[in-house]
Amino acid sequence: MKNLRAVLPLALVAGLISVTAAGAASSANSAGGGPAIAHAAGGDVTTPLYPAIVNVRLVRAQNLLQQAAKYEDLGDYPNAVLALNAARSNMTKAWTGAKYVIQTAPPPPPGDKPTAVRKAKAKKAVVRKARPVARRARLVRKVPVVRARVSGGAIPGASPYADQYTTAAAVFSLQHAVATTALGMIDNASEPLLTAVSKDLFAALNARDAAVAYIHSLPVPPPGDRPLRARKSDEVVGSWATTMPAVIPDLDDEMQQIDGIQATIKLSPGRARLLDLAELQDLRTERTINTYWPPIPPEG
Repeated sequence: MKNLRAVLPLALVAGLISVTAAGAASSANSAGGGPAIAHAAGGDVTTPLYPAIVNVRLVRAQNLLQQAAKYEDLGDYPNAVLALNAARSNMTKAWTGAKYVIQTAPPPPPGDKPTAVRKAKAKKAVVRKARPVARRARLVRKVPVVRARVSGGAIPGASPYADQYTTAAAVFSLQHAVATTALGMIDNASEPLLTAVSKDLFAALNARDAAVAYIHSLPVPPPGDRPLRARKSDEVVGSWATTMPAVIPDLDDEMQQIDGIQATIKLSPGRARLLDLAELQDLRTERTINTYWPPIPPEG
């Protein structure tokens, strides 16, 4: 299945499971089991290293999705049901782990000061000392600049593991994988598999809605704060204002998949109804995210 955006790869925290995860990732597209999100550790240097409390569940859920799709292709519906149920359970536990990471995230390091605060302090220093123009320019250049966290949220001297924003984004990607896997199985599934497919589909959509509501309930940064940009790469440092809009392409991908299924496959009324309900929920979720976290306009 072709992805509309790069799904965050999973960096394994244990060598014993890296081979299994890598195999699952390599067979994701051919098996029709949704976006591949599990990669073996030691690959791309920019691969995020997720906290184990989340990563283990991400890898297990992805492997189970591949197994479910394979079992359906083989007509082994009882085992497909078991795999889907287990994938759903691991998806739920992945978000539980992500909430713990969010709740226990350390405060920003001393250098992570809002841009507005840094500029205000620099201006105050300039006015107080009344230095020549050249000196004022040097003072401004000496203001600390927060570097973009290009390695999945890790910064020099801090933990190498992904921060709460990158970790949450990985769970959103898993929810997308569960939803698209279920959508890809809905046309051929007969009972009891159809019931399991429906449960997985709406469990993923409901879990995403619950995560959106939870993140929106978190304390709001002080007025004037905005996502920070690196000096050279202009990459935005992690924040919910940049993490949440990135979920929109997943929603668009799911709605495209639904429209494609409805246009190319003759479905029973019950299956068509499931797709209509899923698309309506995706539309509402997209509207909610755009309301809570409007896209950040490019800096001029």
